[in-house]
Amino acid sequence: MRPLSVVLNPLLFLLTFDYCPSVVQNMSQSIEVLNLRTQRDFQYIMRMEGQFKGLRSKFRQVEADRKTHVNRNFQELKGKMEALQPLIRVLEQYKTDAQLITQFKQEIRNLSM
Repeated sequence: MRPLSVVLNPLLFLLTFDYCPSVVQNMSQSIEVLNLRTQRDFQYIMRMEGQFKGLRSKFRQVEADRKTHVNRNFQELKGKMEALQPLIRVLEQYKTDAQLITQFKQEIRNLSM
């Protein structure tokens, strides 16, 4: 990209010596259009930057909420598993008792034959 002085020096020369006023007017209009477009684009970027920052903070909040939710669910699940730990011993005892009852039934059948 050329420096601004490279662009403006020929324009200044043309303005000074009234050389080709239509060219000068076209260049002035082009510069004005470019300036307006640049201002419009800059305003758009500024608006988008605000929206981007808001969106980024929402994503961070969602991520933090997700981690909190996962941790909370894990703690709840861990608590339920700890509450079920005694049930394992009860079920093992129940299984042993069921085997003993089956054995008693078998012995009773053997006696009645």
